[in-house]
Amino acid sequence: MKLGSWKIREGGGLEVVDPEQALGDWKEGKGAFWVDVSSYEPDELNAWLRRLGASERTRQCCLAAGESPRIVPLDRAVFFEFPVFQ
Repeated sequence: MKLGSWKIREGGGLEVVDPEQALGDWKEGKGAFWVDVSSYEPDELNAWLRRLGASERTRQCCLAAGESPRIVPLDRAVFFEFPVFQ
């Protein structure tokens, strides 16, 4: 799985952070983060969403996004899927 992550600064702008650090800091309430998942296998994404604490239904919705645009609003996060053809 290929991840990129950024912390969203309070005054605006983004700061590059390690995806593991972003996950831990987010779980501890240390800010808002943007995580870009640019390639993945379904099992990898499912495992990563599980680590976020996403419910089974939420994981199903995210994995079902496939090749069409989709936005899944969650309690503490939003999942966006935008297909990019290369």
